Amino acid sequence: MACCILFRANEAVLLTQICTALAVEALKGHIESFHPLTYKVFPHIGHQEVADNVRCLLEGSKLATLTLDMDTPDIEGTLKQDRYALRTAPQWLSPVIEILKASCRRITVELNSTSDNPIIDHRTNTVISGGNFQGASISVAMDQARQALQMCGKLLHAQFSEIVNHLLNNGLPPNVCGSLPDLDCGFKGW
Repeated sequence: MACCILFRANEAVLLTQICTALAVEALKGHIESFHPLTYKVFPHIGHQEVADNVRCLLEGSKLATLTLDMDTPDIEGTLKQDRYALRTAPQWLSPVIEILKASCRRITVELNSTSDNPIIDHRTNTVISGGNFQGASISVAMDQARQALQMCGKLLHAQFSEIVNHLLNNGLPPNVCGSLPDLDCGFKGW
């Protein structure tokens, strides 16, 4: 069961990265947040993976901002940088990636081990009673995976909240509705 759940968890993290790229486009965000320099000076494996994935997803985008913040003129009332939900996505998802990798490693070790009690080594005629059945490694791995997935949900909630808020979404209609905001609640439910 743990293997199936971790497989789905890894899919969820990939979908979170895809949704992040879509949010960057919807909000005309900056690709700068996913620049390789960010992870060269902050060398977490998960950070690099997320930044590379999102940058690849945004390759050729006509909506995302390609210009570096330092080359963008200051315009009063306009943000020079993206809000945290976009700008810190690689840092936010970095531990998620790393936790899921560690959880997969733990589950792989567990699946390729014995949990019998007693353990019988027919080569040496040895019988040992231990506690390999205890399950602490799987419990910790799955609890950490659960916590990591919560971080995906928090990030997606923050990004979605920015997209539907007409005061923050760079000109999209309130709630991203398709007609009159008074008649169409768009992506914001009742």
